[in-house]
Formats: sequence, C-alpha cells, structure tokens
Amino acid sequence: MGSMGPPVDSAHATSEHGALNRGLVCVKEVRGRWYLAGWLMLLSVGFVVFFLAVSAAQAQAATCGKGEYLKSGKCVKAERGHFSTKKSDRQKECRKGTFQNRRGQARCTKARPGRFAPKKGMTKDRLCKAGTYQAKRGQRSCSQAPAGTSVPKRGARQATACIPGSYQPAAGQRDCSAAPAGSYVAVAGAIEATQCPRGGYQPALGQTDCLLAPPGSYVAAPGATAAQPCEAGTYQPDAASTGCLTSAPGHYVAGASATTQTPCSAGHYQPGTGATSCLAAPPGSHVPHAGADAARTCEPGTYQPEPGRDHCHSATEGHFVTAAGAISQTACAAGTFNANRGSSSAAACLQTPAGHYSGSGAKAATACPAGTYNPATGSTSSAACLTSPAGSASAAGSAAATACPVGTYQPSPGAGACLDAPTGRYVAVIGALSATDCPAGRYQDQTGQSSCKQATPGHYVDTTGAPSQQDCSAGTFNAGTGSTSIADCIQTSEGTYSLAGAAAAVDCEVGTYQPNKGQSSCLPAPQGKYVDVSAATMATDCPPGRYQPDEGQDGCLLTSPGHYANLAGTIEQIECAEGSFAPDSGYTTCTLAEAGNYVPLAGASAQLAAELGHYVPSEGASSQLAAEVGYYVDTSGANAQTACPAGWTTATTGSTAVDDCTVPVG
Repeated sequence: MGSMGPPVDSAHATSEHGALNRGLVCVKEVRGRWYLAGWLMLLSVGFVVFFLAVSAAQAQAATCGKGEYLKSGKCVKAERGHFSTKKSDRQKECRKGTFQNRRGQARCTKARPGRFAPKKGMTKDRLCKAGTYQAKRGQRSCSQAPAGTSVPKRGARQATACIPGSYQPAAGQRDCSAAPAGSYVAVAGAIEATQCPRGGYQPALGQTDCLLAPPGSYVAAPGATAAQPCEAGTYQPDAASTGCLTSAPGHYVAGASATTQTPCSAGHYQPGTGATSCLAAPPGSHVPHAGADAARTCEPGTYQPEPGRDHCHSATEGHFVTAAGAISQTACAAGTFNANRGSSSAAACLQTPAGHYSGSGAKAATACPAGTYNPATGSTSSAACLTSPAGSASAAGSAAATACPVGTYQPSPGAGACLDAPTGRYVAVIGALSATDCPAGRYQDQTGQSSCKQATPGHYVDTTGAPSQQDCSAGTFNAGTGSTSIADCIQTSEGTYSLAGAAAAVDCEVGTYQPNKGQSSCLPAPQGKYVDVSAATMATDCPPGRYQPDEGQDGCLLTSPGHYANLAGTIEQIECAEGSFAPDSGYTTCTLAEAGNYVPLAGASAQLAAELGHYVPSEGASSQLAAEVGYYVDTSGANAQTACPAGWTTATTGSTAVDDCTVPVG
C-alpha cells in the first residue's frame, strides 16, 4: 500500500485520538445514543484534515537534528527544561525527576542524589531541604528523615542516625534532641529517651547511661537528676539503691550520706533504731562491748561511779559492795581487813589477828614492827604494840616476845631479833644478855654457837676468845686434843716429815729419804742412786752393771746388751767400743773380740767371724784382713792366711780357696 504522506508522530496521534474518544464518550453519555452517528461523521472528516496537516509537518520536521524541533516551518533548538529527539516537530518537557539547564538537548538529566525535580520542564534540580534527603538519581521528591535520624544540611544523600545520648521522635527533622537530664539514650537511632531507673540518676543532658546512686545515697523514683543523701540515722553501703537502711539497735549514724552504721562504743548503748547518737551507760552500770542495745547493771561486789564506762570496778582490797548497781564501795571497819577483791559482803572483812592492827579500809593487817608484840586481836592502831624486853626479841607481827635461844643473846629491849654469839664466843643458856669467850685450848669458828670446839690433833689454842686454832708448823706434829701451847708440837725424826697441822709424822716413801729432823718433805733419790724402803735416811748407789738416769727411783736398771757400767752410782750406761761387745744385760765391762773375729761398730752385743778370704790375727779387732796375693783363706773365723804351694800365686787379694792359686805365666 502506497504512502499517504509524511509519517505521523504516533505518540501524538494516539494522544489526540484518545482525546477524541474521551470526548465521544462524554457526548454519548450527555446527549444520548442517537447523537452517535452524527459525531462519527464529523470525526471522520476532521481526522482526514488533521492527518493531511500532520503529514505535511512531519515531512518538514524530518530535516531537524537531535535537540531541534520544527517551529513555524523551521528547525529551532529545544528550550531549557525541554528536549527533542531527531526529526521532531515539537519539543517535549523534561518529565518530573529530570531537568535540563541547556538549550538544544536531545534528553534530560536525572536529578542528582541529594536533589530532586518536582515538576515537568525544570531547568535545574533542587537541593533537598534540611530534614530531607535523597539517595537516588532522577527523583521527583526528597524523603523525610525518619524518626531516630536527622538531616542537618540541604542536599543530603542520606539521613544520619541520632548518636547515643540523643533521639528524634519525629520524621523530617534537621537535628536530634539531647537526652534530657534524668534520662539517657544508650544506642544510635533512638526515637525517644529512656528515663533513669530507680537507683540511678543523670544530672547532665545528652548522656548514654545513668549514674548509680553512690553508697550513702539513694534514688527512689525514675527520671531523677540527682541522688538524695541518706539522712542522719540511716545509711546505705551499696550503690544503685532505691532507699536507705535504718540504723539498728546498738548502732547510730551521726551525719548524712553515711555508707555504714557505727556500733556504739564500749560504755555506750542505743536501744532504738534510726539513732544519730548513743547513750552513755549511767553510773552503777557498764557496757562491756561495742554495739550494745542496753547497759548492764554492776553486780554485787562491783561498782562504777562514772557514766559511759565499759566495765565495773571490783571492790578493792579492804572494801565490799553488797547491792547491784552501786556507784561506790564500802570500807571495812577499823580492826578488820579484807585481802580479796570483788567482795560482796561485810563478812569478807576479817578480824585483825594478834601481833597486828588495822585501820578503816585495810586490805591487810599491819604487823606490829620488829621489837614489839601484841597479844590482842582486833586492834585498831599501833598503840596496841608492846616493846619486847632485853634477852628476848620479837619479829614483826609477833603476838608475844620470844626469849633468845642458846647461841644467841640480846642486851637491849625492843629488839626485832637476837644476836648470834660471834666467833670465839658462845651462849649456853636461853634469854642471855651477853656471849662468853671460849677458854684456851678451845675455839669457835662459827657464829651463833652454844659451846666451843677443842683444839684438834696437829693444832693448839693458846688464847681465850679464839675464833680459830693454830696449826703446828711443818716439820712438827701433835697427836693430842685441846692443846694450849706450841710446845705441844713435836719435831719429826730422820726418815719422816710433816706438813703444817699434822697429827703424826709421815714416813718417807720408797724412792725418797730424809737424813734430818724436823723436815716438811722428803728428798728424791738422786740420779745413779735408789731408795727401796720407806722411812729411809739415805739413798744407795746403783752397783756396777746397773745405772739410774732419773731421780726418786726405788731401784736401778740393768745395762742392756752392747753396754756396760763399770762403776757404782752410774747415771748412764756406756756403749762397748769397736772391737768389743757385751752379749747380755748387767755387764760391768765389755769382752774383746777373739782372734778370727771382729766388731766393726760400737754398742755391739756379739762378735762377727772373719769371712772366707779374710782373717783376723789378734783379739780386739774392729775389722778383718783380706788374704794377700799368693795366699788364701778357705774357712770362716780364720786367724791366719794360708800360702799357695811353692811356685804358685793368686791373681788378687781375698782368695777363698787353694784353687785360686795358679802358676804364674812366663
């Protein structure tokens, strides 16, 4: 089928046709069905005319390029906010969400993120206002920032979540609200703030958590901006508390903000709760431990005169307390005493015994002083103490004076003790006023004695009142007792001796002797001598063949083999000389070596026989002779050498056999 003219813009035609159809429907609805035929006829005629006109325009528009369109028979650039495609006979408005800020454009630009184009034909995109945002391109509107976010500036591509400590309950807001005091926001993007719970608080704005009520304070209601201090009488040891604890009986809290209750100190108490102080224990009572809720009454035997004490005083010695709750103690009456503490009855006060007295409140009876005595009981002063007479004495607290016993005496009245008889004196009777001297021949070396001692053997006492006896001097002795003179000491005889104070002479022991009278010791036997009996008056020489190198010996030593002692009184044994010997002990002289023998060393106990090849021609030799050349000795102990046969000789000396003899060569 052939072309009827220029191509028609199908979109435009469709638009126009749709408009006609809509008009037809309206007419049909308004006028009724019978107008339909007329309208169809008119429409057909108009469509033909319009089609012809469009076809002509399209033919002209075919010469227009991109961004141009046919206007008044010529191609012109599309206006800003518009675009046109190639061969277009008209420009088109940029649709919503796009814009075009230049002329002659074939298409529109999508609105950028953070911007929008709300209507058709826009020459530029608009910035999203604060509180809105747009993340996409080509949008005709911006999105409101949702609750829990904000957009503080224009042109935002996205909303920002409210940071912790802030929130936003509404959409489309440019900022977030700080969490008010008493609340918090813990997470980002919150749409509301959370009240601080009971036990917590927050005084500041924009916080992410609440503060715990510190110990000593509390928060009773939610949403608090401050913690309340615990009042005096209350306390709180824990954090995050919703209330305070009331102090218990026996405790108190003096000031506000306390974290602990304080126990009442010893001596104080508190029966109630919620107290700000403690009560002092009244006089007559006490509180022994801290934390008490009541005071304790002092028991009988105790008292307390002051308030606020942790103990009651025990009644002191010399006193008693009969009733409970006492504030003072009662003194024992004069003439009585009490050695105990804590007594609860007057019966604890005992009557003062004889020899004593006591005033009021005495813890012990006071003894009458030494030299006095008191036979009565219940005495109240020292006036009851009587003076003891001479010849007697009384110790402190005596009920009666005591006569001085034997060995003692007292010349004065009022004495506390008797005097011991001094050394050299004695007292033989009781109640004595003085001591008596010991007579000659007697003595007393101790005090307080009733008699004297006789001088013992070896001693004498030649004066009266002697405190000791005198020794007989060394070299004398006395066998009797009670001697009164040094003349009673007898001189020792020869062969004896005595030390000072000896009762008898002592014989000299073996090995010692004494040639003189009146000696204090014996003499040791000198070297070379001996004493073999006791009570000896002289020492004896060692005989020949014996010797003694030490003093004080009771015998002599035999000379040993190889030695001799040729004189009496020898101190050291003598070695036998070379060429002699002593074969046994006790020799007085040494024996000469026999011919055919010799002794090479001093101190020998035997002689040596001449060896083979040797001989000794005489006695007393200290060496042997070798056989000469031409001779030989074929036996030991020889006293001569033997000549080789005539014409024969030996090659060397010391030949031991005839076979050593040979005929000389040449």
